[in-house]
Amino acid sequence: MLVDHIIMCFLGGFLGILVLNVSRNTQLIGGTVILMMICYICKDCFNGQSPAKRIFNLKVVDNQNGEIATPLQCIVRMLTLPIWPIEVIVTLFNPVRRLGDRLAGTKVVSV
Repeated sequence: MLVDHIIMCFLGGFLGILVLNVSRNTQLIGGTVILMMICYICKDCFNGQSPAKRIFNLKVVDNQNGEIATPLQCIVRMLTLPIWPIEVIVTLFNPVRRLGDRLAGTKVVSV
């Protein structure tokens, strides 16, 4: 979770600095923020792997059948993002299934 957050914030910060230096247009800045939020929420949608999950050879799969999680499941598991401190606590006790995984019916497995 932490590595994904660092990667996504670094990319978002880089893009934000780039947009601010190129344009002072508030609509462009707002659009960039929305685009980065969408990228953050959808980071697991491609083959069930975010950048950090690719690095650590992990994958998000359906908890019942073990198949790669659907993009909808990956988005649903990110709905708990606003309560990330609770997610961290839950993950400390159960690193395989965080709160978002329980909500989406997914789990993270080693590839």
